[in-house]
Amino acid sequence: MDTTRVLGSPPKPRVVSVERIKDPAAFEALREEWDALLEASPSQCLFLTWEWLYTWWKHLGGDRSLCIITARSGDELVAIAPFALRQWPRWDFWEREASAPTTST
Repeated sequence: MDTTRVLGSPPKPRVVSVERIKDPAAFEALREEWDALLEASPSQCLFLTWEWLYTWWKHLGGDRSLCIITARSGDELVAIAPFALRQWPRWDFWEREASAPTTST
C-alpha cells in the first residue's frame, strides 16, 4: 500500500529562528506584531498583552534585565516568551550561622 496516497505528503519542516531581545526599544517595536499574534491565539488574556507587559517593564522592571525570546518562521512572528531576569545575591546565611560565635555559661 502506498502510504503517501493515503496520508498525503508529510508536512514540510518549518524553519524557525529564535532571537533574544534585551533592548527596551526593540520591545517597544514589537507592539503591532505582538498584538496580532495574541489576537490569533486562543490564550487571549490581559496579562499577555503588549500594553500590560510593556507598562509592567517600564514601571516595575527595576534592576531586572529584559529578556524576550521571539520565534519567527520566515518574517512571521510565531511565538513570544517574555522574561524579566534578576541576579540574586549569594547569601551564605547557613555558613555564617554555623560559624557564629557562641558563649557558654
